[in-house]
Order: sequence, then C-alpha cells, then structure tokens
Amino acid sequence: ELGFSVAKKGKYAVTVRVAKYRTYAKHQFLVNGKPLGQPVDMYGNPDHDIVTAFDVDLGKVDLKEGSNSLAIKLVGTN
Repeated sequence: ELGFSVAKKGKYAVTVRVAKYRTYAKHQFLVNGKPLGQPVDMYGNPDHDIVTAFDVDLGKVDLKEGSNSLAIKLVGTN
C-alpha cells in the first residue's frame, strides 16, 4: 500500500506503470480500499529472464483532499 495526497478533492485519472515477468500473476489495484478498474495480468515473457514495463489506465476515481492510498492485491494466477 502506498500513501499519496492531493491538494484538491475531485475526480482524477489514475495510471500505473507495472511490469510483466514469467513468475507474476493477476493483480487488482485499489484506491482507498475500493477496486479500481479490472484486474491486471502481469504474467509475461515465459521463455526469457526479462522484465517488461507497461502502463495501465485504471480509469477515473474520486479522491479526497489530503491523504489517499493506492494498494495492489494478488487475485489470481495465469
């Protein structure tokens, strides 16, 4: 879980940069404890020892002024 703050209450677009790897699985992102977007499959590169970064648009979310949190939860395998 990662804490962050915003100066003004409102609706914000959320994008995260994550990575694919041969031992990674499916994850759900949560903002302030609520699921945001669909689970993200981070499995990839099964035949190579390489990590590949990519961006995921999680949509828009209402954030409160001040402290908020972004969390990631393992939800499945591939």
